[in-house]
Amino acid sequence: PDLVARLTRILDVEDVPITTNGVLLARLADALYAAGARRLNVSLDTLSQACFQQVTRRDALNGVLAGITAARDAGFRIKINMIPIRGVNEDQIIPMARWALERGFHLRYIEYMPFACNGWSMDRVITATELRRRLGRAFVLDEGMRVQPESPAVDYGVAGSDVPLGIIACVTEPFCHHCSRMRP
Repeated sequence: PDLVARLTRILDVEDVPITTNGVLLARLADALYAAGARRLNVSLDTLSQACFQQVTRRDALNGVLAGITAARDAGFRIKINMIPIRGVNEDQIIPMARWALERGFHLRYIEYMPFACNGWSMDRVITATELRRRLGRAFVLDEGMRVQPESPAVDYGVAGSDVPLGIIACVTEPFCHHCSRMRP
């Protein structure tokens, strides 16, 4: 919260979004909001305790969910980022969508990307095409669009909901030429 407060005092800094795993969010949500943060991206790949523990090696799912609730109650705009991986959490694609839509959270699916030591292989990637097909069987989706040209996500409106489902197809539909963000 102290860093956020200092950043928001800098001239021309109007927005300090935060990306988090949510582990400390229940404790810090109010202080972060009071400091000037207004947007959160929370990484959450499953609603299953067993799968959460397998993926994160932590027994913290309930704490993360409590943190997301605390952040919503504090007034944050929240996006949930899920990385579906074949054979790990692919059974969570639709339950995560239902959970997010019921709570008004913008859920974004991110294709599994290669990083050092993450066991990546293309056969574990659930592609944007497959995600659209699976989601289309469970929901009535619109055709999808980039809300902002530099946005990494293509958002799909869902019939009966005010929030979209997004897909970030960094592996199969690269968008680097659209991106205006600098990432460390």
